[in-house]
This record gives sequence, structure tokens and C-alpha cells, in this order.
Amino acid sequence: MNKFRTFLIKNLDLREKEVDIFIFLFLHSFFVGWFIAFYFVSANSVFIVNYGSQQLPYAYMAAGLAGYLISALYSRLQKIVNSKTLFLSALLFMFLISLIAPLGLKYVPEKYLSAFVFIWAWPFISLSAIELGGLAIRFLNLAQVKRLYGLFNMGGVLAAIISYFTIPFLKKAVHHIYELLYIGSAALIFAIIVLFWLYKIANIKEDIKISTVKSEQKPKINFWTLLKEKYFVWIFLSATLSMTMIYLTDFGFLSSVKVSIKPDSVAQYLSIVFGALKVGELIISYHSRRLLSQYGVKLGLTALPVTSTTLVALAAIIGLTLGAKTIIFLGIMTLLKSFERIIRR
Repeated sequence: MNKFRTFLIKNLDLREKEVDIFIFLFLHSFFVGWFIAFYFVSANSVFIVNYGSQQLPYAYMAAGLAGYLISALYSRLQKIVNSKTLFLSALLFMFLISLIAPLGLKYVPEKYLSAFVFIWAWPFISLSAIELGGLAIRFLNLAQVKRLYGLFNMGGVLAAIISYFTIPFLKKAVHHIYELLYIGSAALIFAIIVLFWLYKIANIKEDIKISTVKSEQKPKINFWTLLKEKYFVWIFLSATLSMTMIYLTDFGFLSSVKVSIKPDSVAQYLSIVFGALKVGELIISYHSRRLLSQYGVKLGLTALPVTSTTLVALAAIIGLTLGAKTIIFLGIMTLLKSFERIIRR
């Protein structure tokens, strides 16, 4: 164990007192990434088999509404409960929703069930990122977060790689791919156990509820007040354009998969693609600190829109000349989807 700690300190630039927290944050990221991988493949593969690209925009709007509601609820809970309860609630919510899919197959037609499961896919990605980010801020200071977030987040990336590449084999052993969500749900149980251990080893006392602080001590801030701040407006517009790009890329990718891949092979194809892009994410996560230190934040901010714009333009040319059902178009959309996730990391 001492050799392992020495290895982490030497190779990951950790301090001695950071090792235990880092290990548990890494494990927590690993199990949450495990869950997301199984859920995302299951949700996407079954939905695009049952629905065409015409229904995707409606599903995205429903997913956006679900994401907004869950974010609003999370923000509300953040003000009235301690952090441990908040993080636990997020994990339990994802756990319960994921169990509805395999259990609901006996009572709900697959077509309607697939829409429900798909709607929660992107909100779960956002919720898991918020939960993991909240944990980082809870147990690390700002300087540590900048230095270590990409490193312990590699746990989730590693879990996703393993999960994505094993799903095609596991799919052969189940009657329906939703049954694989039992494995994803099990990962959340481990994530909850790690969460309790995190608080135990850190010996952090429960937070004082914000509701106990007198309201006159904190100025009231709402969305319309923030719109007066130019900095907030630019961040808001940037986030809006970023999310628009995510959904447009996802729409183009899933639409091309729908028309180019046989229904029985959709889950396998998605698993291979997502597994490959997670390998790219792993490489970027490991080198992110060095890249940003050497080339600056401007590289991180401009790389994604430049590469995405180039690939979208190329996809448009191929789609107009050779057609959207060609293997070349599918290849470009797959590359666009991969770059969007890898470079965004």
C-alpha cells in the first residue's frame, strides 16, 4: 500500500495528505462513470430503434425540461439540506429512475418506455457532473480542484471505457438490453458507499443549513438581476451555444446511425463508438494540465468550435453530394460526435 501511495505521489503530483481523498474521489468517479455508460447506451440504442429522427427534437425538448426541473430541484435542495444529503439524493434519484426501465418492461410497451428512459439520459450526465463537481469543491480547495479534477475524473473515463467495450458481449447474455441497467444501478450503490467513506475519512462535520442564516445578511439575487452583469450574459450565451452544439451533434449522429446501422447492431455500434471516444477523453484528461499550462486557456476555448465547425461543413458537403445514408457521412458524424466529447473534456 505504501508503494501505491508513493506511485500516486510521484506520478500524479499529489501531496501526502491528498492521497486518501484522491483515491475515494477517483473511485466515486469510477462508479458513477460505470452507471452513465450502461444507462447512456441502453437509452440511446432502444430509443432510436423505436423512433425516427423526426421524434428526436421532441425528445430533446422533453430532456431539456427534465434537466431544467432536476437542476432547479438540486439548487433548491442545496439551500436547505447539507451537502452529504444533497449528493446522496442525486445518486438515489438516478438509481430509482434506472430501475424503472427493466422493471417496467412487463407493464409498459417498450416504445413508450424507451422515450421515458431516453429523456433522462442527458439530465443524468449533467446531474452526475454537478454531483462530482460538488464533491470536489466540498473536499478540495480551489487550487487542488484545478490540479486534481481532471486526474480523479479519469476514474469515470476508465469505467466508461471498460463498460462500453463489455456491453456488446453482455448484451448476448440478456433478453433485453434494459436488463443491463441492473449492472449500472449496482454501480450507484458502490458510489453511495464511497460517498459515506469520503465523509468518514475526511472527518467533515455536517454543513450548517443555509436556511438558518438570516435572510437580511445575503442579498437576493435572481436571473433578471444577473442579466445586468455583462460577464454573466456572456457566460450564459456561451453555455447556451455550447448546449445547442451538443444537441445538434447528437441529433446528427443518432440520425445517421438510425439510417445506416441495422437495428440489431445499434447497441454494439454505439458501445464501440462511445468506448473509443472515452479512450480519447482519457488521454486528454491525463494531458490536460500540461496542455493548458503550455498553450494557455485560449486553446481549450477555441479548439472545440473550430474543429466542430470544420467537421459540420464537411458533413454538409458530403450530405448534399453523396447523401446522408452513405457510410462516409456516418463516419464524419461519428468523428464529429467523438471530437465534440473528447475536446469538450
